[in-house]
Amino acid sequence: MLISVALALSGGTWLVFMQTTHSQASAAMPEPPLPETAAADVDISWRYAWPINLSRSSEREVSYGARFPRIVVGPDRAYVIWEAVYNGAVIPAHSEALLTLSADYESWSTPLVISTSLQATSEHANFVQGTDGDLHLVWQETRGTGYQFMYQRRSSTGVAELTEALDELSELPVPVIGINGSQNVHLTWLGVNPGPDIDVFHTRSVDSGNNWFFPTRAAGLPSSSLDVALAVDNSNQAHVAWMENLGVSTGGVIMYRVGSPVGEGMNWGTVITPSASLTNCVKPSIVVAGSTAYIGWGRQIQPQKMDVYFARCSALACTTPITLGHSVVVNTSDPSQSAPVLAIDENGTLAAVWHGDQEHAEPGYNTLEEILFTYSTDNGNTWTEVQNVSWTPNERSIDPHMVLVDGVAHVVWKERYDNTVPQKYDIWYANSASGSAVFLPLVLRNH
Repeated sequence: MLISVALALSGGTWLVFMQTTHSQASAAMPEPPLPETAAADVDISWRYAWPINLSRSSEREVSYGARFPRIVVGPDRAYVIWEAVYNGAVIPAHSEALLTLSADYESWSTPLVISTSLQATSEHANFVQGTDGDLHLVWQETRGTGYQFMYQRRSSTGVAELTEALDELSELPVPVIGINGSQNVHLTWLGVNPGPDIDVFHTRSVDSGNNWFFPTRAAGLPSSSLDVALAVDNSNQAHVAWMENLGVSTGGVIMYRVGSPVGEGMNWGTVITPSASLTNCVKPSIVVAGSTAYIGWGRQIQPQKMDVYFARCSALACTTPITLGHSVVVNTSDPSQSAPVLAIDENGTLAAVWHGDQEHAEPGYNTLEEILFTYSTDNGNTWTEVQNVSWTPNERSIDPHMVLVDGVAHVVWKERYDNTVPQKYDIWYANSASGSAVFLPLVLRNH
């Protein structure tokens, strides 16, 4: 099933709204060509500013915590969605999707509850914005022992235009949504039909979500596929990356495939492996520029210790994977893995953000991670020194998400506010300023 929640906005006032065959390519194939245009010289540093607490879970008596933040930045405002978890002390235990927006990145609206049913758990929100300003949102609702996948479209003024349950797509959580222009909406998710192995499924709409084509299998391999990521290019091709679980001895490898629309179906190309010979890989992230895909992922090198990797791919081959920064230590459960989230702006500047403790070489203590950031202006060939975004030496900051617009990185993450209760997190936001020559840590907090 799909999972993702997210949504709605305002235009001045707030409204509450409710296959084809494949073969696996060798890593030794020629490297893909560079895009014709590379990013101009930029200098992304983090200002001496205040990260902003968007959720303020500690002030909401019924809230147990917040998780799964996602951010979209449009031409006139930014939107952030996340999942609030309730412990059942005042209302029934469940989770719901919340939304806030800002026109200046400093003042944010009071979070609005997007999902309103206490009979369902709404979680794993995900959303994108089309060129016409419309928001396209997906999320998972759990009702009893079953799943329901929800899709919604909202205008840039906050008017709900369409809400529908795509029941036929309900399989497993964690959906991913992408868009080309204003009408070509793509969805990927994990499914087991007919089973027993988990596969990556894809569907699309050519009329802004009013109708959806019959799903196709994007992976189609005889093992289980997990951790799907999606990007859609300007030619309306779907670029899908995922982790393929090849067994106990190998663990996960990262796989990538490009699908081209043909009538109501998809022509899926060759399956290639950006992770090459690396094993124990997890959680890919993908962005595209032209026909070139940029893919990042995490790799577990020992319990509680991760490396983060990057490769550049065409439809037929990938560059040799490189690491971004030093190895990081992560905690044992929340989550026990780390992987980079990639973003790219209109000038071709690439950025990556992830979480981890890079100050300690080995695990074995109460790990308190930070949000880490780096960027590249030469198509991912070289990357800057890693910067600390969160600066929370006494707290745990994890699970970041990011967009990059005009050389400015907008980052959201979840941060623990009560070390005695693992689930108590708030959602925080910060942005960078392009052109600043000196990096100054964000040490002050807006409480």
